[in-house]
Amino acid sequence: MTPEQYQQVEQLYQKALERPIGERSAFLEVACAADEALRREVELLLAAYEQAGGFLETPPDDIAAEMLTAEQARSMAGRRLQHYQIHSLLGAGGMGEIYLAQDLTLERPVALKLLPAHFIQDADRMRRFVQEAKAASALSHPNVAHIYEIDEVEGISFIAMEYVEGQTLDARIQGRSLDSVEVVSIGLQVADALEEAHSKGIIHRDIKPANIMITPRGQVKMLDFGLAKMAGPGKEALAGDVSTPAKTQPGVLMGTAEYMSPEQALGHEVDHRTDIFSLGAVMYEMTAGRRPFAGRTTGETLDQIIHAEPEAIVRINPDAAADLTRIIYRCLEKDRERRYRSARELITDLQNLRRELEPGAPAGPIKSWMKRAMAPTARRAVVAGLALLAMAALVYVWRSRGGPGRNQPAIRSLAVLPLKSLSGDANDDYLGLAVADTLIIKLSNLQRLIVRPTSAVRKYNRPEQDSLAAGREQQVDSVLEGSIQRSGERVRVTVRLLRVRDGSPLWAYKYDERQYTDIFAVQDSISERVAEALTVKLTGEERKLLAKHYTENTEAYQLYSKGRYFWNKRTREGFMKALDYFHQAIEKDPNYALAYVGLADSYTMLADYDLLSPKEAAPKAKAAVTKALELDDSLEEAHTSLADIRRFYDWDWAGAEREYRRALELNPHYVTAHQWYAEFLAAMGRHHEARREIRRAEELDPISPVVKSAAGWVLFFARDYEQAIKQCQSAMELDPGYGEVYSQLRRAYEQKGMYREALAADEKLRAFKKKSGLRPAESRDASAIQSAQAYWLMLLQLTKQDLESLENKEAAQIRMAEIFTQLGEKDQAFEWLERVYEEHAFWLPFLKVHPHLDPLRSDPRFQTLLRRVGLSS
Repeated sequence: MTPEQYQQVEQLYQKALERPIGERSAFLEVACAADEALRREVELLLAAYEQAGGFLETPPDDIAAEMLTAEQARSMAGRRLQHYQIHSLLGAGGMGEIYLAQDLTLERPVALKLLPAHFIQDADRMRRFVQEAKAASALSHPNVAHIYEIDEVEGISFIAMEYVEGQTLDARIQGRSLDSVEVVSIGLQVADALEEAHSKGIIHRDIKPANIMITPRGQVKMLDFGLAKMAGPGKEALAGDVSTPAKTQPGVLMGTAEYMSPEQALGHEVDHRTDIFSLGAVMYEMTAGRRPFAGRTTGETLDQIIHAEPEAIVRINPDAAADLTRIIYRCLEKDRERRYRSARELITDLQNLRRELEPGAPAGPIKSWMKRAMAPTARRAVVAGLALLAMAALVYVWRSRGGPGRNQPAIRSLAVLPLKSLSGDANDDYLGLAVADTLIIKLSNLQRLIVRPTSAVRKYNRPEQDSLAAGREQQVDSVLEGSIQRSGERVRVTVRLLRVRDGSPLWAYKYDERQYTDIFAVQDSISERVAEALTVKLTGEERKLLAKHYTENTEAYQLYSKGRYFWNKRTREGFMKALDYFHQAIEKDPNYALAYVGLADSYTMLADYDLLSPKEAAPKAKAAVTKALELDDSLEEAHTSLADIRRFYDWDWAGAEREYRRALELNPHYVTAHQWYAEFLAAMGRHHEARREIRRAEELDPISPVVKSAAGWVLFFARDYEQAIKQCQSAMELDPGYGEVYSQLRRAYEQKGMYREALAADEKLRAFKKKSGLRPAESRDASAIQSAQAYWLMLLQLTKQDLESLENKEAAQIRMAEIFTQLGEKDQAFEWLERVYEEHAFWLPFLKVHPHLDPLRSDPRFQTLLRRVGLSS
């Protein structure tokens, strides 16, 4: 919303509050006229106000005044409650008054929190409050203020808590940025406390600087663990009550607005990751000196939390450690799945950063420098000492690294984006992706750098792409972006290497007006300079691989690049054009090994997409990849392709595994090898190993729909249908147009007995096949499905039509075998399996583990078929 819209919402909200509840709807109908969006915004704020008791809009002192009875509102100073002698009022808030008192029995100071009378009178709230306070009191952690007891004396209910001397983090910040070392130390201590709380099922929900105390020794003490959630009646289940899930009723806002997580702001169910978001907001404020989300009204603040990104820290505080900003931004991810999965994971990153910021720092979070910094008399000495240390560090960095700005930790992951074509000629669109593909192949040979594969970055081949947004989506530390402009036989290339979190340039260069025949030298230079800029220490072998050329013929390279460009479109027309370009490249350079790999991949994919029969495709693919390996045995792509042919066509299981392993020896970061090896292991029934390999593929390419879809297969064959469906749905979210996923999804739904959902997936698969140039039968009305029998009979009619209309009948044949198996027609099922066997269908390797065929396993004919394929145990 614009500032004017925010102001309008706020004005209407305040006016609505002035009216009785029964009159508000009529008021809004007139005031908002036909503006439904405006009315929804105002109603959202009104609902939040009513359900949260107005806490977010009312100053704490006003709330306290309303809530406390006259007897409790006056000072308790000088009175005695049991063995507690009350001295003075420390503060007041929505949960009551807090007093400094002396425990006369143990002779120690304590903080007494007196609860308001109306709170005590609500038996259900008191029961839940006591239950939660007991859970919080079970926390024994040096960074958590301890709860000693809960009691009632003379009608006054109170909590006795540890009294913490020092200042709140709120007072420590006071609108100024803190040093990165201090931010890390405080963040570590808070995260350590959260880890302990989360392990006991307690979610704080109100992490903010005012709830964080810092003692004169620099120790952090967390306040109000589990108490802040109880500020209103019937709000939610208790985080500390293991028998009840920690849920918030829809629309209920719990916590302090500026530090809420998006799920809190929306009133959704929360888990421990909501605390991680709030801690990220606190660390942002410590680093930037201002809050990440701070609108003029609560509604505006909540809208920012849900939709807006905070201002880049580097613009506010250029001195902030870059890796600290990276950690903060990860905590502040809108999608909690992309945040740190646990406080322990956050602690690990903070500890690693502290070691880089403070060489020789101990494992414990309490720092001696903080002890001195908290003592006013020593402050000037500390500042002087730090200044001397800073100068010494600068001299060291300058001398050891050759200049300033080089003391950042090494970047470990990179996305090479397609270079933007500036020539204006559609025939040159392939160039940017071609250069990126070559650089990816080169840089992927660096063992200490994870480079996203071409399949992951090809979607960014568009002129309006935001490079940093792409880097964030790919979850990498750095991106290489640039442009390429070709004019006749001359080419101009500009490249920039950027740190993703803050957009800071790590290296940039312009290769001006080069001959196109110099493109290989340009690519060599870029890959070497990127490695140097990332401070990657190269081995002798890695230097050789960076300088390696797969052809010296620029025409052959150009034709190969066009082939890969069309291959990546993954359509029938694309594969056929790719085959033509790869053949032309080989004519220009018969020793171009990568072009032979391109041929093999094209034939394999034509069969995989049901566009060519395996009997026709596999021999051609095998001949091409064998030639590639004769020319260059070090190509991991070739070994992976050969492994797939041995798996699907030769049924040479041992040979396939050798090739997969060889490919991964050559390049442990090769995503496709991990993915296909995982599928192979699943077919062998080695499900634990299969899951390990597919997890590695997901780590290397986290947003690939192809990898997510493959994970769906792995889980499907392991009989984990729920997780298989989730993986398929993740793939669909990443790319709804990736049709192959619907085949997995359909079968998983079938195994779950979810036949309407299965038919919907089947319909989407048929739509995808039409786009690929096939002519499948039209789907039927799902309302006709009243039973499993009805579903399989409907599928039988559709698949019979597929057999008549499709050129490649392999997929339809395996479906016929599945359908007759499910209908109990075993003889017909085996007839179709025999046809599948004769066709050398790509589905045969999965016979051993395919759940749809389970009813056939006890039949001797099935065991005979397994032996013929080489899969018998």
